[in-house]
Amino acid sequence: MNKTQLILKFAEKSGLSENKAGEILNVIIESITEELKNGNKVSLTGFGTFSSAERASRTGRHPRTGEEITISARRVPRFKPGKKLREAAAKAHLSEASATNVQDEPQEATKVQDEHQEITCRIEGKILLERGQPADDLILRFYSCTSDTDKVLLAETTTMEGGRYSLVYEADPDEVSLEVWALDDQSREILLSKLLRGLSREPLEVLDLIAPW
Repeated sequence: MNKTQLILKFAEKSGLSENKAGEILNVIIESITEELKNGNKVSLTGFGTFSSAERASRTGRHPRTGEEITISARRVPRFKPGKKLREAAAKAHLSEASATNVQDEPQEATKVQDEHQEITCRIEGKILLERGQPADDLILRFYSCTSDTDKVLLAETTTMEGGRYSLVYEADPDEVSLEVWALDDQSREILLSKLLRGLSREPLEVLDLIAPW
């Protein structure tokens, strides 16, 4: 579901016009953004908490050359899902999700690709440690990679109970390369995946990975 689809859903459930629903959603997004810019948290009971945090300068590696590089300190947004949201995600059946995406989305995806617009993609799976334990509360970073630019941060999420994660993002139909990195206990970026190709052409991708520690 993208922003336009969310507005339509909002309008349908609230009985408001699409324009009014869009205005309200924009105000909510702007309000949350403003609070984070001011260093405040936004807690929505049952849904989750939006916050921001200072991330110290750290050492990473260039995704192509493997060369060690310094990643500058910066402030990043974070979202911690609430109990009801985690429980709802845990009850989702993969088979039903796959069937829904396969039946309902191909035609729309084709239309969007023809118009050379962004398409909505979803990746989900679980992260395990080398010893087999689930990697809970692990920060994951998804980078898009092209042949002529360095890696670009596409999205960031945190694993839930059982090492599970679910991520929805907007991707360019021409973007076919993706890498998954994680932060270890010393806030260093560690590569979890090989260069993944073709993910943006699938409405749902299941990706289970091992964190090497």
